[in-house]
Amino acid sequence: MIGFWHLKLIRMLWVMVLHIEYMSISLKSPINRIGGKHFLKDWLVQHIPQHTLYCEVFGGAGHVLFSKIPSRVEVLNDIDGHLINFFRVLQHPEKREKLIDALKYMPYSRSLWEEIRDKMRGRDTATVGILGKGGEEKAGSIE
Repeated sequence: MIGFWHLKLIRMLWVMVLHIEYMSISLKSPINRIGGKHFLKDWLVQHIPQHTLYCEVFGGAGHVLFSKIPSRVEVLNDIDGHLINFFRVLQHPEKREKLIDALKYMPYSRSLWEEIRDKMRGRDTATVGILGKGGEEKAGSIE
């Protein structure tokens, strides 16, 4: 059974694919993080000067990057290498398809969240972002 959050993430991943391929629409981030810039993104985007290169130094969930008009070169950086790995998987068509397929059939429940949290200690960024409480646990590799 596909949960609401699985469908939401799958939809967001496909929108992200369109953004990456056509670079013409703004997006919502597929994940949430505590301390993210979600509520500040509109104000921040209004204050970004015209540019050809945009570097998000403290990228997190990428709310600002995905909300602004795309530029010629965009860099998303974060101290959490596992988070960066998650976004790199989204850029790779075959890995992205595997992730989407895995999420389509993943059951959604509190017990699953607790099992993943305990066994993997939050290494799966996509699962932590969907099942978690906006980044409650440290995230890790999904490759």
